[in-house]
Amino acid sequence: MQVAGGDFIETSQIWGGRNEFNEAWQPLLSNLARLISELGGQFEGSPRIWIEFLMAGTIWEPEFEGVRTGSYYRTTDQLKIQVTLPQSPSSDRGAYFAERMRSVLQEAEAWGIRRKQPVDLRPLVGVIRRL
Repeated sequence: MQVAGGDFIETSQIWGGRNEFNEAWQPLLSNLARLISELGGQFEGSPRIWIEFLMAGTIWEPEFEGVRTGSYYRTTDQLKIQVTLPQSPSSDRGAYFAERMRSVLQEAEAWGIRRKQPVDLRPLVGVIRRL
């Protein structure tokens, strides 16, 4: 698992075994991690957002397709949102990745509404605009 993050947003990656298909996601994931680290401590959101990317491989593949709320960790005030990245998306990888990230926003917002806990998504919106 690879982890990158800032004060408000953190990402991690779970690879089901590396291959040429999922390796092609690495530049987009690296760019996302860079944009998040550039945020520094300029935002203090509640809860913190943890985006976990799941990529199928030769050993393992996720049991779902898309974006879903993972877990909320009360002790760290952290909301995990899981995102699957297919081996070959139906369109341009960059556009597909940006769409998945917009789905992360929707998932976090829906979680906040269900839990009646406001989620400050401004830092994530700014990052997505720069992808």
